[in-house]
Formats: sequence, structure tokens, C-alpha cells
Amino acid sequence: MSPSSSSKDTQDPKRERSRVAQREYRKRHASKFHSLKDENRRLRNALKKIDQVASQRARHDRELQAALVEAREVAGIEDDNSSALVRAPSPSQRTVSPARPPSARVSFNSQSAFFSAAGSVNYMNAHQRGPGQQIWLDTDRLVRTYEAPTDAAQYLGDNLFTFAGALYWACTRNTVSLWQAKQLALMGKAARTESNLDRLFNHSKHLRDHDFLVSLALTRLEYYQKGYIHLPPTANQAQWGQILPDLSKKIEQDYAERGEALEWWKTPHEVEEFVKRHLEPEELVELQALIEGRGTGAALAKYTPLVDVLVQSFVCFGDGPRWNILWVSMLVGGWRTNQQDEAQAQAQAQVVE
Repeated sequence: MSPSSSSKDTQDPKRERSRVAQREYRKRHASKFHSLKDENRRLRNALKKIDQVASQRARHDRELQAALVEAREVAGIEDDNSSALVRAPSPSQRTVSPARPPSARVSFNSQSAFFSAAGSVNYMNAHQRGPGQQIWLDTDRLVRTYEAPTDAAQYLGDNLFTFAGALYWACTRNTVSLWQAKQLALMGKAARTESNLDRLFNHSKHLRDHDFLVSLALTRLEYYQKGYIHLPPTANQAQWGQILPDLSKKIEQDYAERGEALEWWKTPHEVEEFVKRHLEPEELVELQALIEGRGTGAALAKYTPLVDVLVQSFVCFGDGPRWNILWVSMLVGGWRTNQQDEAQAQAQAQVVE
């Protein structure tokens, strides 16, 4: 065998492997291209459907109108007769429309701060208020999608109409109310005598910036009412991504340095478990009915003294409200004793009659 033929035999397998590798690469590239093309086609179709569904509302909402026009241009969707959306005016022609109130605004003006939050929201529809379920309920949210704060997310959706959920949101609203009362007092205007914002934060040296802490409560209420939080992304990341995780850890370290045990301080879920252990089955039904906004006046009068004291007596731990379980035990015990005394008094009154 000649040297040239031997060299040719050794090079052919290499060239063949190279050709096979290139062919496989082209196949993979073509497959990815087709997958990406198909995904882009489905995305464009989805945007087109959104455009068609939102067209009627967009006529009265210039911001939504502009956002849909921009999305349509980016996706390369051409106007057709199926969409009644009118072209958005140029920036020089646009007028600022007044802010519209959220469609499910919650009122906290009833006698009980605890029950008013839940009672003013439709029970069947409120289960759609979970973080992952409400993005598409309002087309105005297409460009305002934010993740729910971690501590608030656990009290939305199915957990909204629970004792813990009602307690969390009532405490959040109470924090804002206390801050508003303090601002009125600083301006020399009348404020509630029981307003004591300092009590919420003075238990730790790391909770001195009251304005920042109240701003967190406000953002949670905004998410609760609207399903999104209207904050700049940079501010959102700075507050939630950096300050909050460190804040909770610092408070825990503060307690450890003082030799105080955190195990005595309970979250809304833990308070719920404790309270329910001291209620009869029929009382659990009564309380749940009140939380869902369908309880009786007698039940409201019965449970309001218990829950409203809880709303007025929590402290902030950076990741939500907490209560000293010893104090909660005394509260529930006193409430139970009072209920028994009232029942005995009513029984005696009936005997006399």
C-alpha cells in the first residue's frame, strides 16, 4: 500500500465525522429556529387576542391604548377590522386622564377593623386575589405586574378569608391609620387619643425609620386593593431585595443580644391556631361567617371585643405583625370569662322573668 493511499484512508474518517457533526448542528439549529418561530407566532396571536378584547376599554383609557399600540408594533401585528382599537395620539396630543379608583377598593370604615376588611369584599370572587391569579383580571395591569411582598402573599388568595388573613390586613390598615393620626398631631390637628405608632416599633432599635415602615404597609394595601404596586423598579428592588431581609434578621439578633426569646412572639397564623383551640365548633362557624361577611349582628357583638384588641395590640417585626402568646392567652381567657358571665346573667334574667 502506497503512503498516499494510507494517508487518504486516515483522513476520510475525520472528514466524515466533521460532515456528520456539521449536519447535526444544522439540524439542531433548524429545530431551535422552528421552535422559536412557533413560540413567536403563538405570542403574537395571544397579543392579538388581548388587543381585540381590550379594544373597547382602551377607547376610554389613553394609557392602555398607548401600551397596546406599542405592544402591537413590537409584535408586528397589523391593524385589521377585527380590532376596534383607535391609534393612540402622539405624545404632544395626549392628555392626562384622572386616576381611576381600583375596581375592588376595600373600605375599612365599619365598626370592627377586623371584620370590615373581609366583609367589604365578595367572598366568591376574592379567591382570585392570589398573587398568581389576578394579573389578567384588569387590562390596566398589563404593564404594572409586580410580585406580591412575601409576607403579604401568604394572606391572599385562599388565605384571605381566614382568621389569620383578616388579622394581618386589619393590622396593616391600623398601622397606616396610626401614622396618619400622628401626622395630624404633628400639624396641630385633632388626632385619636389612642394613637400610638411608637408602640409598634419601639421594641427594637432597628425599627426607627417609621416613615419607611409605614410605606411598606401602604404598598401592601395597594397590592391588596389593586393587584399590583405602583413603584419604580429600582425602589422596589432596593426596599424588598436588600432592606427587608436584613431587617428581620437584625431584629432577631437584637432580641438574642438582650436575652429575649422570640418563641413567645407569634405570627397571625399561630395566633389563629391558638384562638381556634379555645373556641367551640359552633363558634368557629360563627367566626368564619363573620370573616366572610355573612355573620349576624349578635355574632359581631360577641367577637368584636376579642379581635379588635388584637388589631390594636400587635408589634411590628419587619416581616409582619406579632403578638406575645402569654398576652394572647390572657386576652382569650378574659374574653371567655366575660362570655360566660354574660351567658349566666342572661340565664338568670330569664329565670326571674
